[in-house]
Amino acid sequence: MNRFFSARYFVLICALLMAWSTSACSQVTNKDILLSRFISQYMQRYHYTGQQIDDTFSEKAFDDFFENLDGSKRIFIQPDLDRLSQFRTQLDEEFQEGSMVFFEQMFPVYQMRLAKAEKIGEKVLKTALPMHATWSVELSPKKRHFVASEAELVTVWRLLLTDQVQHQYLNLIQAKYSSANLVKNLAKTDPILEQKAREKVLKDFRRWVANAKKEKRQDLVFRYLESLAQVWDPHTDYFPPEEKANFDITMSGTLEGIGAVLKEEDGFVKVSSVVVGGPAWRQGQLKADDVLMKVAQAKGDTVDLAGMRVNEAVTYIRGKKGTKVTLTVRKPHGELVSFTITRDVVVLDDTYAKSSLIQRQGDGHPAIGYIALPGFYHDFNDSGGRTSADDVKVEVKKLKALGVKGIILDLRNNSGGALDDAVRLTGLFIPKGPVVQIRNRADERDVMSDPDPNVVYSGPLIVLVNEWSASASEIVSAALQDYHRALIVGARHTYGKGTVQTMISLDEALPAYVAFMKPLGSLKLTIQKYYRINGDTTQYKGVLADVVLPYTSDSVTVGERTNPKSLKPDTISSAKFTPWSASFNVQILNEKTQVRLQNNPVFSKVGRVATLLKNEQDATEERLDVTQIWTHQDRLRRAQQEINVLANSSLEVKPSGPLPTLKEKNAKQTEWFKATAKDPYLHETVQIMEDLIQQF
Repeated sequence: MNRFFSARYFVLICALLMAWSTSACSQVTNKDILLSRFISQYMQRYHYTGQQIDDTFSEKAFDDFFENLDGSKRIFIQPDLDRLSQFRTQLDEEFQEGSMVFFEQMFPVYQMRLAKAEKIGEKVLKTALPMHATWSVELSPKKRHFVASEAELVTVWRLLLTDQVQHQYLNLIQAKYSSANLVKNLAKTDPILEQKAREKVLKDFRRWVANAKKEKRQDLVFRYLESLAQVWDPHTDYFPPEEKANFDITMSGTLEGIGAVLKEEDGFVKVSSVVVGGPAWRQGQLKADDVLMKVAQAKGDTVDLAGMRVNEAVTYIRGKKGTKVTLTVRKPHGELVSFTITRDVVVLDDTYAKSSLIQRQGDGHPAIGYIALPGFYHDFNDSGGRTSADDVKVEVKKLKALGVKGIILDLRNNSGGALDDAVRLTGLFIPKGPVVQIRNRADERDVMSDPDPNVVYSGPLIVLVNEWSASASEIVSAALQDYHRALIVGARHTYGKGTVQTMISLDEALPAYVAFMKPLGSLKLTIQKYYRINGDTTQYKGVLADVVLPYTSDSVTVGERTNPKSLKPDTISSAKFTPWSASFNVQILNEKTQVRLQNNPVFSKVGRVATLLKNEQDATEERLDVTQIWTHQDRLRRAQQEINVLANSSLEVKPSGPLPTLKEKNAKQTEWFKATAKDPYLHETVQIMEDLIQQF
């Protein structure tokens, strides 16, 4: 446990137990009371923002709870919320007192509405639905509102279920006909396929209802407490006992799965992060912020995940090593993408830093060192275990010995990891000095510095990033940028994760005489924030690249800035540091890059696709016509395929040391060389490095 809490933890527990009283409501348990008081006290005393649990908190909590419970706006109607609105400014008092009056009045309304939703869905799916309707449906839950009447709720269900049936119908008709005959056969409705599609949606609907009915009262209490915990920022969260166990092992390689950490948001299961070295990371298509829509086994039905809890979704995604699972995800720009992942455990070799020599084809081009670092790993259980900082140091020395003229450090898709390694890795390229500042709510600041005056490599350096570079990656990029030590190349901005959380076990300090209350679960609490050495922060806005390369996601909002609860950026005073003596002219480097990009067919196409995806993200209303839906999907597919065909770079890639002797590892290394050689972003970065070398 963080030492920030240890001195006060026992005092807080005792205070809560002394204040513990029996609720007037018979169903409210002493555990509910204790949990509510526990979480509220911790948040109020230790959360980074230092906010108060007051009426403003209550209003946000009221809205957030209904968004979390019914994000699709298909269970409750507005009059339900109006009748409960008396609690809109009372949840703060209830939270702190351990009262559950609001919950006890909401719960029977929820049960009644769920029963009515079941009847509506069953009735809608009994008869044939149109495949070429003139209606439209709003696909973004954030743009929908709770409707005013039960009659309007029936309309909502009809639109949503028709959309699901049409997508299932599309899957069936695409499997039946070739691409050449698809459009012709879409023009007319096949009643047999429509019935099959409707039966599949009905099966998914009944599964959704069954899962919702399976939730006990205590499960809903936990969901209520989760909503209260999440009011101030998206990373503070309450984990009930079962969810805490899943947080520890969910698809992280400890259990065989796909290697992704999931969360719930707006009624959907969303990817929080992809585990480096895991099956999804190796497959390459699943990214943070993707929304999981469907999952299909190699043999078996496709399961719709909309409205499903994370715990339930995980049971469909986990499986035996070597088996395949097909995911359908909705990308941040709205595109639906399906791909297959082979279940496995995390492959440690894939997580480690590796390097190669890269060079443009032709005479006279300098040899460049390339280091790919997927994550900031550190074996804290073994003092002699591998660390990312030590491994990068080894790779840098190998490349120096080979006489490279510059080094590219690739932190694309690196979601972070060990902070200490981020500091030590930065120190490989600078003399001793500050690397990152950390601030808590009391304005106490800690400056983490590199104590080693030695510089392992002093030549031209580029850090390559994208919008999925986060946390520790942003600390390294920001520090090297502030020192003017490295040129930051890549997406317009990195992810923007600049906060620090601690996991608090609510069981740890319970006195023995109330041990029967266990398990209580855990609270993940935001307690600190990272700041750059220049006083700015990476939180929310990320690190802005010096030289921007176009990505298809440029026009699409990703990262912390997508969540309205994310802590906003601010500044503190700068740490004392001395910039790097050598300098380079960013403007000249940018000008040369822009000339090349304008004449590069890949990047020209990327810009056009980025605009297309932005339009798709904004246009969330879908016409309920299978022909139009297919045309829309086909346009996105073709645009992406054009980029893939054009992406045929021509770098020469050579090993920086002896190849592995094991056949399997040798094959993996060879595949990595091939992928590196064809990377258009790396090819352009090599040319930027050649320009940078000329300035040193």
